[in-house]
Amino acid sequence: MIPASSAGRGRVDRRAPARARLRLRTRGASLVAGALVAIGLVGARMSRAEAASVAAPVPARPSSGCKASRAPERGERLDRMIEVGGVERRYVLDVPTEPDPGTPLPLLLDFHGLGHSGAGVWEVSGFRALARRTPFVTAYPEGLPVRLVTPRRVFEGVGWEVQRVDGNRDLAFVAALVDRIAADHCIDLARVWATGFSNGAYLAQLLGCTMADRVAAVAPVAGGVLRDVPCEPSRAMPILIHHGRWDGIIPIGQGRAARDAWTKVDACGVDAPVAPSAPPGPTVPATSPTGGAVGADEAAREAAEAASVSCEVHATCRAGSMVGWCEGDFGHWWPAGASERIRDFLFAHPMPPR
Repeated sequence: MIPASSAGRGRVDRRAPARARLRLRTRGASLVAGALVAIGLVGARMSRAEAASVAAPVPARPSSGCKASRAPERGERLDRMIEVGGVERRYVLDVPTEPDPGTPLPLLLDFHGLGHSGAGVWEVSGFRALARRTPFVTAYPEGLPVRLVTPRRVFEGVGWEVQRVDGNRDLAFVAALVDRIAADHCIDLARVWATGFSNGAYLAQLLGCTMADRVAAVAPVAGGVLRDVPCEPSRAMPILIHHGRWDGIIPIGQGRAARDAWTKVDACGVDAPVAPSAPPGPTVPATSPTGGAVGADEAAREAAEAASVSCEVHATCRAGSMVGWCEGDFGHWWPAGASERIRDFLFAHPMPPR
């Protein structure tokens, strides 16, 4: 695995995304329709009512914070700290000012890449605007210095421990963080999700492997396959993966390996797609692998980037789970259109009914 710097996270979607192309083989019209919603190809501008209807089959599971006698602080960029194992851990929290404080809201955990920070990701996050339209609480946790040894090189910086499970400080941090937020705020425990970029994408996957009792679905961006750690979730884990064809830090082959690994974990059927379809016509990178612009202004670059994305869905997986895969002509950064696609996918995948 190559947990790399998240410097490219600044390239986020700031405009309405083009709809990705989808290649899907399933066994029925209802499954096709459900897959389209789940991958975020319909309802790209999901309203609050639409979001509620997507998640309606599973009722909310209100956290203890819903019974608090005093209304919690709400707003954007709330800097917070929690002590875990004698170490101060920091995070940034966004809590929508609507609806009523007693309404259980989903919780999204967004993990930065190696060498970045929770506050830095907050600055460029596309989820801030989305949460104003479809309310959900977002936490941007902060990593600690980490040393990660891979066959190609050693990586060091502020990030996440993703090469072991036992004694993993960051898994303990996430468990304590969810507990704290659920106690301080009114959270829907049936809708706790994780996403992340690069090194943070590996952590999101690790949570899917080890905390399936608490995390409903995950959506890694620009990460690779987990190695040397067990992935035996207690239930099937819905996952949506994004990766760039021009990623020079974590090659797309590693992203495809992650996709293939998850189709095995979720026991997806043989009739699911096994490789993405190429977009029609010639494709060229909208930016260089190092992130420099290639002869187009930012708006045109983002439009071309979003239009280049093709998605596939492995929808015949155990227990109604789903593995989504989206790739496009972008490098090692957060691609245009990904935030809304992730939001729609996650809202369509709460915890299974009890």
